[in-house]
Amino acid sequence: MLLLPTLITLLSLLTPALTSCADNLAIRNVLSEYAFDIDSKAFSSLSAVFTTNATYTFGGSPPVVAVGLTQIEAVLSSAVVGAVTQTAISTNFITLTDFDTLRNATVATAKSYSVSTYLGQGNLTGQIAQGFARLDDVLVKTAASGSNGWRIESRVLTLLSPFTGNTAIVPALGP
Repeated sequence: MLLLPTLITLLSLLTPALTSCADNLAIRNVLSEYAFDIDSKAFSSLSAVFTTNATYTFGGSPPVVAVGLTQIEAVLSSAVVGAVTQTAISTNFITLTDFDTLRNATVATAKSYSVSTYLGQGNLTGQIAQGFARLDDVLVKTAASGSNGWRIESRVLTLLSPFTGNTAIVPALGP
């Protein structure tokens, strides 16, 4: 008879940890979804990554700020149009916070590194260009966010160095 109350107590103690693990994994999946959407040019699928009113600050001089999903899709599309890319997002550090009553959502932050590789085609086959960046994301989890629940509300991309390799491959940089 004593076993059942003890088991219930243990489960109640584990629930926040299990929720935290599930949220952490769900956020990592959102970050991965972004990379696959960019590389497959599935820009309409970015609605599973960003909130409709998200902001995305693309580092550079001057920085480009896209506000809203439509602008984000347009800027990202112009950066990879006609290019074969492979985007790798790694070294994630995710911090979950409490429920934010102003946003009516649970909030998290994620810091990640990103490598965007552009693969040369045609007479540029075998050549690459790479950009290295840090991503600083604020994510929200609301009931309206769908099955995963997590979406990026704001992202700041900070370039860590100029692009390396043959930059003529990168549409946004031009030949």
